[in-house]
Amino acid sequence: MKKFNQVKIVLFDSTMAQFKLSVEALFTRGRPDGTFANLAYITDRGIANLNPSIYLVFSYKGDSYESTKNLYTSYPQLFKIRSALEIVKDLLVNEKGFIKIENVLAVRPEYTEPTVVGSIGKNNKWISFRLAAIDSTNEDMPGKIAGVTIEISDSEYASVLTAEEFLTIYSIVKDLDLATIQVQLSTLFIMGEYDIQTMQPVYPQPAYQYAPQPQYIPQQPGYTQQPQKQRAPQPQRQQPTPRYGNTPIQQRPAPQVRPAPQTETPQHDPSQSLQPRKEKPIVNMQSVEETPVSAVSFEDNDAIDEIFNDDEN
Repeated sequence: MKKFNQVKIVLFDSTMAQFKLSVEALFTRGRPDGTFANLAYITDRGIANLNPSIYLVFSYKGDSYESTKNLYTSYPQLFKIRSALEIVKDLLVNEKGFIKIENVLAVRPEYTEPTVVGSIGKNNKWISFRLAAIDSTNEDMPGKIAGVTIEISDSEYASVLTAEEFLTIYSIVKDLDLATIQVQLSTLFIMGEYDIQTMQPVYPQPAYQYAPQPQYIPQQPGYTQQPQKQRAPQPQRQQPTPRYGNTPIQQRPAPQVRPAPQTETPQHDPSQSLQPRKEKPIVNMQSVEETPVSAVSFEDNDAIDEIFNDDEN
C-alpha cells in the first residue's frame, strides 16, 4: 500500500453554486528542525496513537486558485455550525421565512439577517447562512424560488444554493461522524507505514543478489578433477576491550576455586578381616561319667578349711 500524509474527502461539490464541502485530514506535523513527526503511529509497547488533524472544510470555488477560499472548521465549531444549519432549515422547510409579494417569492423582512458562526480559528474567521429568493433555472417554472446563500469571511462573493442543495449539506453535516472518519483514515495510514503481519516499520528492501551456484561437472573417462585450492586460515579477530565512556573496563581475573579437601580413604587390612568361627568339640558322655564327684558338704566349715589347707601344702 502506497504511503500518504494527507487525505481529502469531497462530500458535496456544486459547480453552479461554486461551493464545495469536504473533509481533510493531516497525518504529519512539521518540527522546528525541518523534519516531520507522524500523528498516527504504534509505539514499541504496542500502543496505537491516533491523533491526526481533521477538518470540515467549507470552500468558495473561484474562477482561479487565488480566488478560491477555504474555511477550516473542526470539533470546536461543529455544534455551532449544526445549530445554525438547523435554524435555517426550519425556516426553509416550514416556509416561515418567505412571503409572496405580488405573487413573487421574497424573504420576510424579519429573517433577512444572516445566521453567523464566528470566532473560528486563531484569526477569528466566520461563516454565514442567509435565506434568499433566487432565480429559477427551470425553464418550465420561471421566477423566484427558495434558496440559501453561504458566505465565508475570506471570499469576495457568496455561494448561492437552491433549497435542495442546502438540505443536502444540512443532512451531511448533521450525520457526519468525524471521530469514525478519523479512526478509519488513521488505520489506513498505519497500514501504509507498517507491515500488517509483523507490525514492523516498512523499509525499502535492497535489490536481491544471486549468489553463484557451484557447477557440477560429470565424471568422464580420462577426466581428472583438479584439486581445489584451500583458503588460508583467517586470523581470529581480537575481541575489543569493553569500555565505559572513554575509560577501559579492567577485566577481572577469573575467581580461583579452592579445591575441596580430599578425605583419605581407609585402606583395607586383610589381617583385620573376620576369621571364620571354630566349631565346638562334641561332648564325650563316657568321660563325664568317669569324672569323680566330690562328697564334701559345703555346710561343714571344717571340711571346707581342709580343702584350702590341702592346696597350701
